[in-house]
Amino acid sequence: MKNMNLKTISLLAIFIGSYYFLHSLATTQNIANSNQEITTQSIQPNLISKFTLDSLQTHISQETYLTLFQEEETKVWQEFKKTIDISLAECNQIKQKWYSYYLNDAKELQERGKSLTPLSAKTIEIIQSVMKDFNIDQNAIAVIPFEDYCPAAADDYSLFVNESLFNRLTPLAQKFCIAHELQHFINKDDSTNYVLLQHYTEEKSELPADHPLNKLSKIQELRADLGAASKNKDYALGYKEFSKIALEIVGDGEGITHPKNTLRISYADLCIKSEIA
Repeated sequence: MKNMNLKTISLLAIFIGSYYFLHSLATTQNIANSNQEITTQSIQPNLISKFTLDSLQTHISQETYLTLFQEEETKVWQEFKKTIDISLAECNQIKQKWYSYYLNDAKELQERGKSLTPLSAKTIEIIQSVMKDFNIDQNAIAVIPFEDYCPAAADDYSLFVNESLFNRLTPLAQKFCIAHELQHFINKDDSTNYVLLQHYTEEKSELPADHPLNKLSKIQELRADLGAASKNKDYALGYKEFSKIALEIVGDGEGITHPKNTLRISYADLCIKSEIA
């Protein structure tokens, strides 16, 4: 196991959830026909194993998608077991042992935010309304301003918001953005990545596209998308608006750690039109 700097690991893990907005906002790519919907295939849940996370499926429930995520995640953890000899259960055990280190790094990031301009009352109100929608105690997570090049990010203890970028989103996209990050908080994705990243000597950006870390990241992002968008139609609409803005600002993306933005728009259309939302 590599003895890496824990603060560096924490920062890397936090930024996984906001990969696209780490690219330069000056590189604007307008994609024609971004509203065009991809034709999707209606299938029965018992045929789900024949499809991948990049396959769109209409008229199925949120539970079916979550089943697909679970099946894909199980396969990824089997890869982790083969390559670095760590299972999901073992990862969770390590989390418990390392939480004091993880918490110390989280507190460092919180302290850094205290030197910045506090978030506006309007932004705090939006965040609190989303927390209420998802039954999250406002005292359970710290809300911290930060200056990194993404509108929001989250770890197991904090929600970070870059208000200047956050204000570039539409109202519904803002709600979706916060809801998406809160899914990472709920699922404790950041501490999972924190543990796994310490088992590799390579930087995450150097890993091949089919590496299990990238596969897991994509599952986490899709799960966060759906967990947020499936709340109600407003969040589903916000999902589409957020994805369209991302598409215009940074392009479609490579689809390695995150689903491509065109795919996210199509997933949003599914949520809007089906019983998922």
